Amino acid sequence: MSAGNLWSNAVKIKVTQDCIDKGVQGSCSKCPIALAILKERPNSTVVVGDCYTSVDDERFCMPEEASEFIHDFDEGIISLKPFEFELID
Repeated sequence: MSAGNLWSNAVKIKVTQDCIDKGVQGSCSKCPIALAILKERPNSTVVVGDCYTSVDDERFCMPEEASEFIHDFDEGIISLKPFEFELID
């Protein structure tokens, strides 16, 4: 765990239908996962990547399920469903 980490070792992120509907394709800061993280940490700087996600100065590993979701969302697949995953530092 990084110094000053405001979360425990893992935090559950809930990607809701609202996050999916409001998400922006190809955006690392306005995609559904970024919006879901911002619900947990408002006013944070969030950058979502395939392998890692940064929240302010903290870096978290992205689980495979979340990485696949990002890929599918950016490809324009419209049948994506809400899901939950854990960010682990």
